[in-house]
Amino acid sequence: MYTALYRRYRPKTFEEMVGQDHIVKILKNQIKTGNTAHAYLFCGTRGTGKTSAARIFAKGVNCLSEGERPCGECENCRSIQQGVFFDVIEIDAASNNRVDNIRELRESVKYPPAAGLCKVYIIDEVHMLSTGAFNALLKTLEEPPMHVIFILATTEPHKLPATILSRCLRLDFRRVSETQIKEKLREICEEEGIIYEESALSLIAANGDGSVRDSLSILEQCLPAGEKTLYRRDVVEILGTAGEEVFLELTDKVVQGDTAGAFVIIEGAARDGKDMRQFIRDWTFHFRNLMMSKFADKLEDIMNMSCENAEKVKDQGMNMEIGFLSAAITELSSTANKARYSAQPRTLLELAALKLSNPILSEEKEAIIQRIEKIEAALASGAYVDKKERKEAPGAASHVFEKEKPAETVRPELAEEENTPVYKEEIVKTLENKPKPNKVPGEGADKLWAEAFALAVKERASLKLLANDVYAKGIQGSSFVLETNSELKKNMLVQNASVFEKHLETLSGKKLLIQAAVAKNNADIRSDIKDTKAKLEELLGADKLTITE
Repeated sequence: MYTALYRRYRPKTFEEMVGQDHIVKILKNQIKTGNTAHAYLFCGTRGTGKTSAARIFAKGVNCLSEGERPCGECENCRSIQQGVFFDVIEIDAASNNRVDNIRELRESVKYPPAAGLCKVYIIDEVHMLSTGAFNALLKTLEEPPMHVIFILATTEPHKLPATILSRCLRLDFRRVSETQIKEKLREICEEEGIIYEESALSLIAANGDGSVRDSLSILEQCLPAGEKTLYRRDVVEILGTAGEEVFLELTDKVVQGDTAGAFVIIEGAARDGKDMRQFIRDWTFHFRNLMMSKFADKLEDIMNMSCENAEKVKDQGMNMEIGFLSAAITELSSTANKARYSAQPRTLLELAALKLSNPILSEEKEAIIQRIEKIEAALASGAYVDKKERKEAPGAASHVFEKEKPAETVRPELAEEENTPVYKEEIVKTLENKPKPNKVPGEGADKLWAEAFALAVKERASLKLLANDVYAKGIQGSSFVLETNSELKKNMLVQNASVFEKHLETLSGKKLLIQAAVAKNNADIRSDIKDTKAKLEELLGADKLTITE
């Protein structure tokens, strides 16, 4: 009868245990000196060797050898290994969690060992005991007979009552490192005569998440029936992951702001049957590799990938800022956590892609910091939009940021004295003599915008969303003024300004900066007129101002 790999290669001695040297040292010293505790608590994540260590320890305290214990050769060791030793009792607390089960245990504790040196009770998944069962166990656990040792094993020690925890010697089993798991997988493959790729073992170890048992289960899944070969492509297919080229292309799309292109790639992965939760985790790991590429030299060792793929990742990461990588990792980690309990992980993935390709939509701290850094860079570059021009298009939010100019005196030639009166006729005359901005007629601006918009859509398909919602108002100085009907569309214009500006410069022959504003309604216009009137009355005095409707 076939036996699963994780059962066939379960550790039989302390030396065969993987990644738990601190536990092994304590238990071996206690067996050697005979100073064993009456109760132990083995806790840690699944597949780290808690039950195996309990069985090996039971062998050690009952071993008949005069030398190293457990020897694995004496009659007691062989009986415990086969599961037929009368004095080692394993109890599954998940199915024996009632008070009556613990009462039966308390009765059996009274009897001395039949064949061994002491009786060992191994209670697995002890956190599943009911409150009444824990209370029934307390007294026996605190003062058991001299010939009894309790070993409690659990993956969730926080669920145990404090009264139980205080009566046990607690030993915490750590997650096993990927390097140690990979070495164990290599030993098993060589013993089984399996031809393998190193990258395949690395991928299995990474997805084992620190659990030796899970890693062996994945290894068994990835071995084709009747064959002795293990390739990376088989592991990728079994795990439902995507190849590195998919994440390289998807990352390029979000960096370029091509949301539609990113959605197409996700659609393709879903059509191929990829596990969306695993896809999110793998994309997070890809961004981690991009971050590491900025600091590490031997990327293929750190990233668990081929030299060719490592070079591709390094090339992609060269042009990315740490702020963006940090924001992406934070966003995708949050998405992966939400996807664990969601029935629609694909939707969450698409939302994450939307936020990464449109950073202005993200509320994550790293994304906000990234936007602030862009503002600071724009200020440092010296680019600005005239404050006076911004007043002519209220609500505009350009991607370049203005430097404040000194306020202009309405009539410098009349401002010789601080209290010189200014009259309505003089204001009108000054405004008439003021140079007009260099405006291009709206019709010409419309044509220029239509041509630039068509070129921009060819470069970035997602900009189709702006069709029929953006209107060219004209050119004022070095600004190309646009008007739209919503704040969201305005933000999208600002974010993609560089694309439009590139094509506007090609078509017009001069550098034009996009300035976007939300169209005002009649109520807003009336409010502005009212504010202007109030300011003029304050400046001139109500008796000096005459307004004709």
